[in-house]
Amino acid sequence: MKKLLAILACLLILCSFAACAAGSKAAPGNELYADQAAAEDGISYGSIKGGGMSEKASQVTSADGAIEEKIVKTVNLTVETKEYEQYISAIRSDVAAAGGYVETSSLNDSYSGRNSRYASFVFRIPADKLDEFLQKAGENGKITFQKEDQLNVTLEYVDIQSRIKAYTTERDTLLELLKKADDLKDVISVQERLSDVNYQIENYTSQLRVLENRVSYS
Repeated sequence: MKKLLAILACLLILCSFAACAAGSKAAPGNELYADQAAAEDGISYGSIKGGGMSEKASQVTSADGAIEEKIVKTVNLTVETKEYEQYISAIRSDVAAAGGYVETSSLNDSYSGRNSRYASFVFRIPADKLDEFLQKAGENGKITFQKEDQLNVTLEYVDIQSRIKAYTTERDTLLELLKKADDLKDVISVQERLSDVNYQIENYTSQLRVLENRVSYS
């Protein structure tokens, strides 16, 4: 009986994140100054500064003050087995047992001549369960290729946190100004800026969730 081939790819798809400015008057890249946008609208919001690196680092520090690094782990595996169906069933069970999930899968179960059956998967495994999962992956088959990569995304993580904090501070100030504004032009100006700030908060909050998922699930 010809040897059947099962390819297991435990791969984390790396995403690039780009900040979406969405026409914001206050540049999100550095410090945020609400009064810069206000100057164009003719009202005074007061200065709101986003944090520098020292402030950012404090947001991802552990109890002892050390910076908690955010690491994205990626592992590529090629596994060869004579028990094709059994191996796929077993590896799926191992994924579930580890608390992970199947992100993508591709199976070719037809074979003839020299062609072997194969399957390709992208599994997302909790980072603290990765080593145990990899050990099980080689129990029912022969690992013919293995590559492990680590990506440090700590700076990206703290940068996004800092932007959220800066925009949240600006939003609070805008809400206070909105309560005091009695001129229709001022109300409209504040509401327009508030809408943009809320968008930025939602945008960066979404990016932070994605990044946390990449770190938590290898």
